[in-house]
Amino acid sequence: MLLTRLRGLWRRIEPGLQIDRDNLIERWDCTGEGRATCVSFEGFGITFSLFIGRTPRFAPHEASDRTNQLIRWYAGEAQA
Repeated sequence: MLLTRLRGLWRRIEPGLQIDRDNLIERWDCTGEGRATCVSFEGFGITFSLFIGRTPRFAPHEASDRTNQLIRWYAGEAQA
């Protein structure tokens, strides 16, 4: 009986490790997603996620004076 209870408790708190590779990193201005790897650990009431990747370059959907100004600003050439 005690062994059954211990097995049930372990199944509830059992640690797990998961690795995902997908488009997980999104730009703050929503102009694209970048490839990334996510390493996740969950167990004993603790959750930890580590994202490894890069955000994509700024790529506006339409060309205008405002997007040209933003491209110069991202490159450090002009003030927005």
